[in-house]
Amino acid sequence: MSKTEISAVNGANHLLALLFLSAVGIVYHYLYSSLDSSLLMIAAAVLGGYLALNIGANDAGNNIGPLVGSAVISLTGAMLFAAVFEAAGAYLAGGEVISTIKRGIVDTDRFNDAETITRAMFSAMIATTIWLNLATLTGTPVSTTHTIVGGVVGAGIAVGGVGVVNWDTLATITISWLFSPIISGIIAALLLYLVKRTITYQDDMSRATGRVLPLLVGFMA
Repeated sequence: MSKTEISAVNGANHLLALLFLSAVGIVYHYLYSSLDSSLLMIAAAVLGGYLALNIGANDAGNNIGPLVGSAVISLTGAMLFAAVFEAAGAYLAGGEVISTIKRGIVDTDRFNDAETITRAMFSAMIATTIWLNLATLTGTPVSTTHTIVGGVVGAGIAVGGVGVVNWDTLATITISWLFSPIISGIIAALLLYLVKRTITYQDDMSRATGRVLPLLVGFMA
């Protein structure tokens, strides 16, 4: 693609992003105006949409990158898979994560009022968005979860001091960050060994694939 074509595509993408964020603000205003129609909450909804775009630009790439890079699936197909299953994961299992982010990391009961909590969380979202923007611009893959946890901790300390942080919960989260790649690596190595032993090293690989692959797909599902 020429520079002119790339510039046109980028311009179209930016326009689409602006339309999406505008739609987020409008939908929030009409659906949740009875709960809180303040400009801060509308801005928080729009910022959440912008954060979602940044997650798609950076964090989602961590998931679809290996699939597309190894030519297992096309970029369009990978994006559709990511959209469906990340939305499903947020809907089915996101409640527990939201509860931990909202109350588990910092003791919000020690804040003065609800507005203070809102401003603290809004600041954490801004910090997360800025960092994701910088990381994406430099091509650095990062975790949104790590970023938002750090943002909440920083905002909580700024508002209520070091004492508002639930250090036991934070330690548990940090330990999970350390063990997750180790456990994932072990599982990946075991699966690769299983595939090599049951498919790659077999005389009739096509027949072995037909026998083993359904079991692997079923296990994955």
